[in-house]
Amino acid sequence: LAFSLDLNKSSQNFKNALEQLISRKLIVFRKFSSEYKLWQGTDFDVDFAVRHITEDLLHEESINTLLAPDLKPRLITARRHSFTNGTARTFGWRIASANEVSKKGYVIPSEIGSDNDGVAILVLTENHNQIAKAQNWAKKQTDKNLMVLISTHPSDLAIHIKTLAAAQKVESVYPVLGDDHVAKAEITARIDYQSNLVTELFDHMFYDHASLNVFWAGERRRDWDNLPFSEVASSICDQVYENAPIIRNELVNRKDVSPTGIAAVKKAVDTILKGTNELRGGLDGQGAEVSIFRSLFEDTGLFRKSGSPEFRMMQSPPGGTNDNSRLKPLWAHISKWS
Repeated sequence: LAFSLDLNKSSQNFKNALEQLISRKLIVFRKFSSEYKLWQGTDFDVDFAVRHITEDLLHEESINTLLAPDLKPRLITARRHSFTNGTARTFGWRIASANEVSKKGYVIPSEIGSDNDGVAILVLTENHNQIAKAQNWAKKQTDKNLMVLISTHPSDLAIHIKTLAAAQKVESVYPVLGDDHVAKAEITARIDYQSNLVTELFDHMFYDHASLNVFWAGERRRDWDNLPFSEVASSICDQVYENAPIIRNELVNRKDVSPTGIAAVKKAVDTILKGTNELRGGLDGQGAEVSIFRSLFEDTGLFRKSGSPEFRMMQSPPGGTNDNSRLKPLWAHISKWS
């Protein structure tokens, strides 16, 4: 603009020229991105609409419900633990404000962890008082499947999330927009800008691990502050699932078993139930049922020789050997049913 007007942008004449262009609605200043744009013309006040909805959302404590799913952090996979134990374990995310978690009666929704093995709560703070409130709350959380991460560098991330949510709601709150393509374009530009800003703030927060305090089982875990989230999740799973059986077979050791896996499991189990004294239950080849039979019955020691040439189902592990598959706790629990 300064170049086209042949004026020094720091001069008063340039500032006066900008004000005239704005008053004539030839250009518009986008406060959210600090830039001037040629104005195509609309009677809809986008700034007012977004500001009005944002003010309403400031009283909305649940940040997690306002954040679009595609902007939420990806699931945390406990990679080391999963590789070592054969079971893929994940932690789901919940984003909350310090005011939200410290509010009396705050409960972590059970559905957050229903599809995962643990929950990671990122508590956003805006000042040092909120940091103290969040830390006091974290010390009272004894659930071992819960990882609490508290932001100790106050930021406006929560406000930007609410501003983004407000921009996304403008069209539904103000049906008067109708076919006002200029206003809609402005709203789209604002949504894109806020989405990128929220993503950048998340990335910066996760990259700078020093800004996050880790709490687990009511304790401050300083030794975990600089670890990757995946390793923190693995350390938690090592303790929470220390008695879980080790079954290394991706066909069955998963949350959703495929139809092929289900059919193979039925065939392998049916072989056992019908009675067999042959090696590998008489199954041969490279089929899925062979792989499952080996990992579930042979490798765990459940199906083996017993002082004779014949193979049969037996309590695991065999005497004098280590319980490498960690079936003893499970076997002891099953024995209580009889």
